[in-house]
Amino acid sequence: MVRRGSYRRPSGSFSSADSGERAIVQAVLIGSVVAVIGVTLFLIRFLDDPVKAGYGALQPVAMERTLGVLARERRLVGQSGPLPCDRSGAPAR
Repeated sequence: MVRRGSYRRPSGSFSSADSGERAIVQAVLIGSVVAVIGVTLFLIRFLDDPVKAGYGALQPVAMERTLGVLARERRLVGQSGPLPCDRSGAPAR
């Protein structure tokens, strides 16, 4: 759905172009719309799966540190009951 809309937006810019403007002004306006849509699609793609191998990817270091802190805190308060979720993060039943 996002891609379908991304094709319509530049064509909408063409149809609403003012014939009194110079061609370079219209090209800059349409180019900026295309650039914003392209960057948005790139960000959606990146943010959809940020934890992966490669340059710029997030590593689960902070989450591993948080799990260690939580385990240590549970030991300190003497809590040994079942966790509210399973290993995959789904609510425990």
